[in-house]
Amino acid sequence: MSEVRLVVRQCMECGTTTTAPEKWAGTVFCKQACMDAYNQKKNFEKVSQEAERFMAANPEYYDSPYNNKLIGELLAVWKQEPSAANLEAAYLHLAAEKKILFKLTRKDIDAMDSPTYDAREKIDPQLGGALAEVEARGNAKFAAHTSYKMGGTGGWERMAAANLADRQRQADERAIANRKAPR
Repeated sequence: MSEVRLVVRQCMECGTTTTAPEKWAGTVFCKQACMDAYNQKKNFEKVSQEAERFMAANPEYYDSPYNNKLIGELLAVWKQEPSAANLEAAYLHLAAEKKILFKLTRKDIDAMDSPTYDAREKIDPQLGGALAEVEARGNAKFAAHTSYKMGGTGGWERMAAANLADRQRQADERAIANRKAPR
């Protein structure tokens, strides 16, 4: 009978020392939990690469939790792996059924009636990516340097600050009313 020599090796997941047959060239794990964690990490990396390939091939795809959930559920029903080709097939299937959400522009949002806006906002709080665009423009506007020179006894400054706050509140109310008003 041939004798098997064991050597000390490092666990591929946690790095602790464990033993393996001397001529073993594969991965080594110290326990089942490490092997499961390693396999899960490798599976996630593979799925991420496939998703990146799908996204590169479909720049019009709106990456949202709602769309990702729909595609994932459809792949589960079809019992398919999340490869780039399968992701694209599910995406095209859902797009043909008009179930998938698409990117929106500010113009698209302005054209929505109130019930449509509310329904879209409920399932897609970022409103097709347009909300991020609007927030970026608003943040740039507010980040711009503005200089105010105020002097006097202090009453003028308080009045000016109150007027400015009141104007901002009125502008915010008008923006909300315009956004939610039926067109």
